[in-house]
Amino acid sequence: MKLFRRTKQVSPQRRHVTPASRTTQYAYYSQRSAEPTALGRQVFREALDARAAKRAAHYWAQRFGVLLVLAAITIATVSTLSLSTDPKVVPVDSSSGVFLHQMSTYEQAAQSLFESSVLNHNKLTVDTNSISAQLKRQFPELSIVNITLPLVGHRPIIYVAGAQPTIELQSNDGRSYIIDASGRAIGTVDANADTSLHLMRVSDNSGSAVRIGQPVLASNAVAFIMSVQYQVEQKRLSVSTYVLPAGTSELDMYLDSLPYFVKFNLASDTALQQVGTFLAVKHNLEGRGVSPASYIDVRVDGRAYYK
Repeated sequence: MKLFRRTKQVSPQRRHVTPASRTTQYAYYSQRSAEPTALGRQVFREALDARAAKRAAHYWAQRFGVLLVLAAITIATVSTLSLSTDPKVVPVDSSSGVFLHQMSTYEQAAQSLFESSVLNHNKLTVDTNSISAQLKRQFPELSIVNITLPLVGHRPIIYVAGAQPTIELQSNDGRSYIIDASGRAIGTVDANADTSLHLMRVSDNSGSAVRIGQPVLASNAVAFIMSVQYQVEQKRLSVSTYVLPAGTSELDMYLDSLPYFVKFNLASDTALQQVGTFLAVKHNLEGRGVSPASYIDVRVDGRAYYK
């Protein structure tokens, strides 16, 4: 007898899932879950890029502002330190000696010196000492040349003082030179000097060459002549001229009202005493009705000779 087995039915709840269907199912869910993740990463990356760009823009904005400030400071500094080559010449005061030229002449000369070097266009590199020295050499009558640089402006100011002219020295070369108190020749009467200076005239017969800006007489010799002139003026005597004979340290004084001249010792510092001796001899001779025909010699202290 043949037995029949009943086929066992599989419940739907426990149906076996093939690998193919399982793979498909997992692929489906995997694809769905990957899309939001990629989108989130992209959004996050874009946010980071935007933040980085913002930071970079802020960084360069700050740096650009700093550069603008530095550029403005540099321009302001360069502008402040720049120096004009058109200086202004101003006398120290109204009694600051005698000027043999107009202020415009000094300004033109100073302008040429400022323009002679690029270094003179800046307050830090300008050589004021050199410019002052060159102006004094070019214009010996300037006893003081002081250059002042402005703190805010650009135009330099040059304060000048003139020398004190004392003597009009008539040289053998036919020219008349102005001598200052130190004995230097500071100019010529015929070319540059004001004719209203009314200087003492001294004829130089020594034959020595005279150079502008160089010493011609010793300063003590100039002081001696000035002292003699002052003393005779006090006695209302008019001097026509003084003469420096060649080869001696002698000073000869010629008076308008007398037929003779007076010999002084220029190498001595006793000008006051020698003038006093001359005045005493003159008074004595006039009291006796005697008039020298040639000269009165007071070169020896305490003594006098006449001829």
